[in-house]
Amino acid sequence: MVKILLLILAIYNQDARWKVYSKLVDSQYDEALKLLGNYLNSASREDSFFIKMEMGDIYLEHKRFPDSAYTIYTSILNIYPDSQSLGDLYYRTGEALIEMERFKEAAELLEKYITSFPEHRYVNEIYALSSVERTFKKNYYQVVARIGDYPITKLELEEAISRLPSALRKKYNDIEGKRKYLDQMIKNRLFYLEGIKMGIDRDSSALKRFREMRYNLGTPVLYYFTVTSKISVSREEIEKYYKEHKKDFLIPAKVKYQEIGVTDKKLADSIIKEIKKGTDMDTLVQLFSILHSKRGNGYIGPVVENFVKKELREVLFKKGKKNKVYGPIKIDTVYFIVKIVDKIPSRYKELEEVYNMIKRTLESEKMNQKEKEVMDEFIKETGAKFYISDSIPDSTSLEDTLAYCQGKYFTYRDVRDYFGSLPHDVKNRWDDPPGRFKILHGLVEQRVVRLEVENYKPYLVDTLRNKFHKNIVNYVVYNFKKREIREKAKVSEKEIKRYYKKHRKDEFYVPTKFRVREIVVETREEADSLYNLLQKGLSFDSLAKENSIVPTRNSGGLTGFFDKNSQYKKYYEIALRMKIGEIHPPFKTKEGWAIIKLEDKKPDYYKEFNTVKTIIRNKLIRKKTEKIEKRLFEKLKKKYGVLITFDQYYKEEK
Repeated sequence: MVKILLLILAIYNQDARWKVYSKLVDSQYDEALKLLGNYLNSASREDSFFIKMEMGDIYLEHKRFPDSAYTIYTSILNIYPDSQSLGDLYYRTGEALIEMERFKEAAELLEKYITSFPEHRYVNEIYALSSVERTFKKNYYQVVARIGDYPITKLELEEAISRLPSALRKKYNDIEGKRKYLDQMIKNRLFYLEGIKMGIDRDSSALKRFREMRYNLGTPVLYYFTVTSKISVSREEIEKYYKEHKKDFLIPAKVKYQEIGVTDKKLADSIIKEIKKGTDMDTLVQLFSILHSKRGNGYIGPVVENFVKKELREVLFKKGKKNKVYGPIKIDTVYFIVKIVDKIPSRYKELEEVYNMIKRTLESEKMNQKEKEVMDEFIKETGAKFYISDSIPDSTSLEDTLAYCQGKYFTYRDVRDYFGSLPHDVKNRWDDPPGRFKILHGLVEQRVVRLEVENYKPYLVDTLRNKFHKNIVNYVVYNFKKREIREKAKVSEKEIKRYYKKHRKDEFYVPTKFRVREIVVETREEADSLYNLLQKGLSFDSLAKENSIVPTRNSGGLTGFFDKNSQYKKYYEIALRMKIGEIHPPFKTKEGWAIIKLEDKKPDYYKEFNTVKTIIRNKLIRKKTEKIEKRLFEKLKKKYGVLITFDQYYKEEK
């Protein structure tokens, strides 16, 4: 990636280059073109090649006028047919043709590019043949729909569905599902075309968003080119690290043991005698131990030495032997009896066990070092300067200049403005002289990195350009729908009230709800017996916990509130005839025989208008939105001459 750039650096005036890039970073694209035009007037033939290519790049990537970029690139090809940098031009021209949606020409040119320049960086980079793949999909012979001259191929449709989350993908797996998804692809295309005509992609908020998007996508690739791709760790380095840090890979000895704890020494002695006679230690734990470990039959571990009471360490880790019993050992007021179940000796992890971990550690260390070196190099290369060091004193004036980087002076006001945008908890950590300097350094670094993005041009890599284009499409479609559909789906107060009046008795009726306690048992005899106990005044809660066979036993038989449409339909019918506190005699259910006690009742009612007003509004807006969108979709299909040939390629699968 960098070879051709180094060539540019050698012949294209460094100061001039950074002036152009600073204009691009500040979104002053016409100013950048003007500068390049001035340089072109006095440039040599060799310089002119790269200056013109720079102008083409601005039209392609920043101003997003691919036709202008194409005109510039092809004129360079005609003027410099024998240039050593033709690979760059073929690639760029192919990308411009893709943007212009001249997919067949793009495919032919990119094929020529790959065969003529097999060693060129865009062929060899990890992002390599994305553009070729894109044009192949567009030129695939099975076209399932056309919007004017724009094709949607079966290959594209299948791939788009395959990229959906698995839960959503199931919805579009069959023929009808694929047909619906194709409709959505057509709709998005039509809305995008209309949005472009409206200039949605060229208003100030969109341009600002796209600029940030470009840098957000380009910065990680710049990082890859300058840092990640330069890092390698050899086996020798890993082996050396392993030897030097071997103590860090020690797995300490572990012991698994069983314990009994009692407060009486005579009892402890007698327990040891019972163990020696062959009495099962699990049984003795349950009979006598007062320790929390009793729940797990007294078993502990395997544990390392530091997790064991210091009075037990000598026996467990040094003198003690497997399957032997030791004690009593007094610790505070408790006498411990321990049996060693297993002893796992210490060992060092083998190199292969920790190989990948060491590799990641060394890679991280190298990347941190390389990142610092690259940033220092970038700062030096771009001519960034700091007029203070280490800290920004409290006495600093807002208009004091603190740093400079290619056309941008950084004042204390810039630092405070950025500080003001930070979350409150972060502010507390940065509001001191050193913290404020770190903010300043970060602002300068951000500009430096953006200048280097313009220098390295990672955004020319096709996968990034494809991502960028998709993000633009999504932005345009979203904002077109917002303007032309959602904002036109107005709902008046009168419409909301009319809907409420019409649907009050069905949609906004809340039926009576009951809450009961239940006891469910398997037989009628059990149920009758429990009912008699309840009649004598025994606690329903206690009897439910002790006897009920359903999950509510844990809450004393208490259910949640239920209505006639719930799983407690039979309970509901009975509860209608009961009073609060009344206990109903046993009756048959699916689970067995039930007894219920009515605990609470919520009378039926109609929801008030004000409580459902927002819900109704949203529902009506959604209906209107769907209606407007459907009508607009049909209108645009006619306007753009949509031709759907889906059945031609899917009829065999029906």
